[in-house]
Amino acid sequence: MTPATRFTLAVAGVVAVGFAITFSFVEPPPPRTISIATGSPTGAYAAFATRYAAELARQGITLEVVETAGAVENLALLNDPAAAVDLALVQGGLGPDPASADREAGDEIVLESLASLFFEAVWVFTRDPAVAGLDRLVDARIAIGASGSGTAALARFLLAENGVTEDTATLLDLAGDDAAAALSNAAIDAAVFVSSPRAAVVRRLLADPAISLMSFTRAAAYPQRFSFMSSVVLHAGAADLAAGVPPADVTMPAAAASLVARADLHPSLVPVVLQAVRNVHQPGGFFESVGEFPSAAFVEFPLNDQARRFLDRGPPFLQRFLPFWVANFIDRMIVLLIPLLTLLVPLARLAPPLYHWRMRSRINRVYGALARLEEGFVSGTVDRAAATAELDALAAAANGLRVPASFAGELYTMRFHLDRVRAELVTPGSAPSPNTRSSTPDP
Repeated sequence: MTPATRFTLAVAGVVAVGFAITFSFVEPPPPRTISIATGSPTGAYAAFATRYAAELARQGITLEVVETAGAVENLALLNDPAAAVDLALVQGGLGPDPASADREAGDEIVLESLASLFFEAVWVFTRDPAVAGLDRLVDARIAIGASGSGTAALARFLLAENGVTEDTATLLDLAGDDAAAALSNAAIDAAVFVSSPRAAVVRRLLADPAISLMSFTRAAAYPQRFSFMSSVVLHAGAADLAAGVPPADVTMPAAAASLVARADLHPSLVPVVLQAVRNVHQPGGFFESVGEFPSAAFVEFPLNDQARRFLDRGPPFLQRFLPFWVANFIDRMIVLLIPLLTLLVPLARLAPPLYHWRMRSRINRVYGALARLEEGFVSGTVDRAAATAELDALAAAANGLRVPASFAGELYTMRFHLDRVRAELVTPGSAPSPNTRSSTPDP
């Protein structure tokens, strides 16, 4: 093995050790499979999640859709360490409102919002067209949705804010077609739905001339009080132009559905998930304008840092041009290379002079021994026989030296000096004088 090879291997060993130490700090790659809790397989949440899954599949990520009973169960799954759920679609009004004074400063945050996605209007159908606010439902019989559902939770919250509680009204756990049938049959006075305008039950009640859709006179007050809410307008004829349904503009409060994640979701997944969400929701919807969603507004849980950067600036630079897994690999390697470069740059500057010094020192060791030999022979402390034997050993060492071609000239010069000293030693009666003594080159 040549000296150059040994030196190269030594440098490579230092780099390998640095690489191993640095690699221990590199973030592990993201998982290729994640899951999202949605709701009923026939609901809007499941339909959106299926579209997200198709978008993510193009980037090599599998999104498993977990069917649930609704937003309340979705949150419960996210909060359950034993549940294999990473994401959930959550109805507005179920999380800790960041602007709420009721939230304690020391509350532990285990969930984070990635973005709000679309509006879900609060549809309140009544049998009395004069009712224009939830506060007018005191003493009424009200269907608020299935027990444990997001609709029931939000309905109870909004009714209570308007002074309507179990003590002042009859709140019934009726939902969907059951609630619609009870309202049509006058078994109840009002029904609350949090749903899409395209939902069959909403379209059925809008078409019933005996049923009125409540237009909230104070709809604008809801977003001022609650950060997760907005107000929307169902314009006259929007449901059915031919029949003129509704006959006039109807203003309603609306909660914003959000995408919520566990705080330990791999940060590299956040931009690619949000890009899939953006592809689905950016075109807008019935109540949403083009480009309005996904948004950082209307969220209840703290906004994820990666999500904030995505919503402010768009996807990371590399992900704009490269497939996700390629961009992620490069990002991880950049994190690895930065500390390595801090090692390699000074090492690259130090290696040439260190290598030069190492090669020169091999030659200079022979020159040093040769100088001591001449000094001993001149002073008489070394006789001719001992000097000759030591000179033979030096010649053998010189012949065994292996240096790169750039040092060949010095090696041949050293061998010439060895031969010159040998010639002086073997000539009877001659001895090297100080003026003919070999000189050691400068190191």
